[in-house]
Amino acid sequence: MRKLVTRGLAGGLLAGAIALGGMAVAGTAQAAPAGPQHVVPPGYEFYDDYWTYAGCREAGLSGKAQGNWREWHCEESAVDWNLWVLY
Repeated sequence: MRKLVTRGLAGGLLAGAIALGGMAVAGTAQAAPAGPQHVVPPGYEFYDDYWTYAGCREAGLSGKAQGNWREWHCEESAVDWNLWVLY
């Protein structure tokens, strides 16, 4: 009787470990959800990148006031802000 209980317990633990292992593999195979897609307006060209939105905005406004470009657009990236301009 004792051998049957030991075998049954060991078999149950092994089956549980296999099931959990299969779930872990299935969990790692899933793709990460896609983040929001940023779109730069058509015709704009990359000018420079800035650590803050305020720095990007200031450069955009300054360039427009000086007549360097007609319009500007600050786009957030993973680590900074990109200034896109329309000449």
